[in-house]
Amino acid sequence: MTSGAEQDPARLDIRIDEACRLHACAPAVSDEHTTLDYATMAEQSSQLTEEAQKSSLQPNEPVIVALSNHASDFTALFAVWKAGGVAVPVHRRSSAATVTDMLSRTGARFAINAHPNEPLAGLGTSLTSIQQLHDTPPPPREILEDAAWIVFTSGSTGKPKGVVHGHDTYLAKLDAINAAMTQPGSLRVLLPLQLTFAYAQWVSLTAFLRGGEVIIANPFKPDRFAQKLKQDITATAVVPTMLRQLRPLIENKSCDPFAGVLMSGGEPLPAELGLLVRHHWPDALLWDVYGLTETATSDFYVRPQDYDTAAGTIGRPAPGIDFRIALEDSELQIRTPFLMRGYLDAPDLTDMAQCDGYFRTGDQARLREDGTVEITGRLSDIVNRAGNKIAPLELERLFASHPSIVDALATGLPDADQGESLHIAVVPKTGVELEARALRRWAAEKMDRHKLPDAIHVTDSLPTGATGKADRKALRAELMSGVSPKET
Repeated sequence: MTSGAEQDPARLDIRIDEACRLHACAPAVSDEHTTLDYATMAEQSSQLTEEAQKSSLQPNEPVIVALSNHASDFTALFAVWKAGGVAVPVHRRSSAATVTDMLSRTGARFAINAHPNEPLAGLGTSLTSIQQLHDTPPPPREILEDAAWIVFTSGSTGKPKGVVHGHDTYLAKLDAINAAMTQPGSLRVLLPLQLTFAYAQWVSLTAFLRGGEVIIANPFKPDRFAQKLKQDITATAVVPTMLRQLRPLIENKSCDPFAGVLMSGGEPLPAELGLLVRHHWPDALLWDVYGLTETATSDFYVRPQDYDTAAGTIGRPAPGIDFRIALEDSELQIRTPFLMRGYLDAPDLTDMAQCDGYFRTGDQARLREDGTVEITGRLSDIVNRAGNKIAPLELERLFASHPSIVDALATGLPDADQGESLHIAVVPKTGVELEARALRRWAAEKMDRHKLPDAIHVTDSLPTGATGKADRKALRAELMSGVSPKET
């Protein structure tokens, strides 16, 4: 078969092959046990590509790619692209039901796993083979022509949707990110994020395009992460939940101040937390990044030089990005040249997600006088309590600013009298006892009475999803099932 790399030069595999030639002897990626230089990464991916080309894999055919926290995972990803396939990243620890659902929805006949000691839901392949799962090829889809990815969203707003990105627009977005964020000098990126997370994908791939090194530090453990930061790391990418877990180490000065590029994304970074990090790590270049899987991420930046005045916002749009805030519901809508092809096999959902050339983010926002944009809530998260519509994010930001609280997450629950009741889970600082009435009085001085929570739950930690972000849906499920933390 003819590889996709021979059909179109605006492809990720061609650019990565070029980087492998230019930086052959330099380290490319490492995990706890293995380091691959660029030449070895290229060689291993070529072996996998040959196996794929000997099979009946057709151009633009989706391929399940097992990913977790192994350096060799990238060789499998690159091999799929070099063979002309479309990568469908799936975490190895996904349930069998999730894998079955993705196989059904994509029609994938093939799975590739570059780390055979850790199979994917019972599917095992070796480093030098690609496994054919069945004989029926999927139907041709125009949306997959020269596509790079089918990335399934986290499902925080419903059933995960398959986001399709083309090689050309996704590669252009990586170049735009590098142009916006590149710092001089060598690049060694500490990566504690899941590789199935769109955020981790762009961080890794932008590093490879520059000949940098990616050091995988997943699963995230605060003590180990702090130790790795000392190893000549020049950049790292985290979600705010990770910074919350690092906070005790930062405040107690048991974590050396970091002086590289510190990227925060995936969820809102509370102003109080960001400013605390800036106070203790004054030489760190803190970037707060906002974007969506559908828009190829990184649509807005709070840049390091603007952070102290723009903390708590998503900053200003990246070059080439236009936006508007809808009058009727304050939804943030984005116009971008890097937009997804669409949702796989869901043209109706694709159409619903756009309006007059703008992508509907589902986030509510307001434009501040200084020109920065602040996210005020999410349309699907709005709690309707007795006719009063309340954004959980507003409540979370207030409680997270309390001097004795390190984390907060709010959600609504069905209520026979009010329609919905408003609940918030809070994580106190270590050794601190929180008293409900005092917390409620404190909050009542700072927000309208109709926005105060019906119940406050005190817990040691918040539930998180697969990407490490605080998971509102999981909190709601816990509370509804009666598995509630201490309620006050």
